[in-house]
Amino acid sequence: MSGQSRFTRPKLIDAVAAVRLDSGRLALRDGARGRTALVLHVGPAAAAALPDLLDGTRDPDAVRRALAEHLATGDPDDVLRRIEDAGLLEDGAAPVTLSDEQARRYSRNLACYAAEAAGRPGDATLGSKYDVHERLRASRVLVLGLGGIGSNVALGLAMLGVGTVALVDFDTVEVQNLNRQVLYDTAGLGRPKAEAAAERLRAVNPEPDYPYLTRRVGGTADVVELIERFRPQITVLGADRPVRAIDRWTSAASWQTGVPYITGTVNGGYGAVWSHFPGRTGCEECTLLGLRDRSAEEYEIARRREAEDILPLTSALGFGAQTVAGLIGYDIYHHLIGLTVRSAGVWLRIDFGTFTVDETPQPVHPACGLHIAGTA
Repeated sequence: MSGQSRFTRPKLIDAVAAVRLDSGRLALRDGARGRTALVLHVGPAAAAALPDLLDGTRDPDAVRRALAEHLATGDPDDVLRRIEDAGLLEDGAAPVTLSDEQARRYSRNLACYAAEAAGRPGDATLGSKYDVHERLRASRVLVLGLGGIGSNVALGLAMLGVGTVALVDFDTVEVQNLNRQVLYDTAGLGRPKAEAAAERLRAVNPEPDYPYLTRRVGGTADVVELIERFRPQITVLGADRPVRAIDRWTSAASWQTGVPYITGTVNGGYGAVWSHFPGRTGCEECTLLGLRDRSAEEYEIARRREAEDILPLTSALGFGAQTVAGLIGYDIYHHLIGLTVRSAGVWLRIDFGTFTVDETPQPVHPACGLHIAGTA
């Protein structure tokens, strides 16, 4: 391992459980991925000693020498290389950037970040789990609309420790919101949603900033103004009115500012998630033009719904809103730390009855004015 490990003081990530088996075997159970990553045949003494040797207090040479004293068969370098290649190690020497209280608050997040980074052997892009946390703490997200999806996403971002979660909604809390909108309660009926949401999020995690604004969006210029005001890395579109117009306004603002956005929908039987990234995917107008190509009638329905602001009564359970918000949240998390965004340029539809997922690409449409103009 000397001269080969990328870790100054190799440590088993917290999500790994070491399980001693008969015949001198040691199973390393990767809890982050729900699997047994390795079963090492190292002998009883090494199986007992190895977890303690990989506690992040020794350099690679010290681990190798100590393991050699206990190993019944095999090469210490090979054993340690297999553990590292399986994505089970982090660096115990990584600088700690959190207080003890913060480390306790974010301990489960940190275990996830460590597994995320360790699962990419040879790729140091993510850095340590503390580097990932600091990246999130420096991030900014705008949540436009604090209904079933937006409220659940905002709560997840607060729990993640995202540094600034900006909240915008024009509406007040109504009793019919309470089946799926997790930031409100009966005592808050009639309060502005943005104000109530900020108060609730501060109670959950007081560390991030939660600037809020009670405001109705009336066009692309309004969304551009919000993006310029709050300077997010990504916008969450959680509003559904006015029908389709809000999607077009947000998409156009995204292309004007270069800030991507992610959105979704939830109904009784299904949920969906999709996102648009300027310069990488199609936009909302591309999606509508694609719909026109596939079905003139469906395109006519979409345009008529927008013209008359026709929206069916929401038929969403809390579970559905939480599911869609969770998928959106994961893609926001991936975007903020530099990983692949699964929903970029794709309409992901989840059937809540069968748990199947369908994918519909949303490519750039050759007739879209934004792309013809070269501004995409």
